[in-house]
Amino acid sequence: MTDKWTAEPREADGGELPVWNKEWMLEHLMEDEDLVREVLELFLTSVPGQIQNVKTLLEAGDASGVQIQAHAIKGACSNVGGERLRAAALKIEDAARAKDLNIVGSYLAEMELHYKSLRDEMAKELAK
Repeated sequence: MTDKWTAEPREADGGELPVWNKEWMLEHLMEDEDLVREVLELFLTSVPGQIQNVKTLLEAGDASGVQIQAHAIKGACSNVGGERLRAAALKIEDAARAKDLNIVGSYLAEMELHYKSLRDEMAKELAK
């Protein structure tokens, strides 16, 4: 684990990134349950469109646009503790920066898988 306020991924014990570092998010948002709910709802409604934008920009061959959109997803994940999705967004951002859109395409499935896993965990929290 790194400092609680860092933007770096926070590994779980054993070295693997968690799908969702819920404890970190709760601490980061000062245990404010209403704020946590609001942030989760906003995250879950905005990120699917952002992932679709990555696909659209990739299809258009817009490496710069892909880089910017992946960076935005990475930032959103940093705010909620979505560690695996954040790592996938970072891979896409780095590949787009290098203008390697073939690699970006190969990481999209990983990004979508990690979003679905994160969405499912967050939905359980919202259902409480």
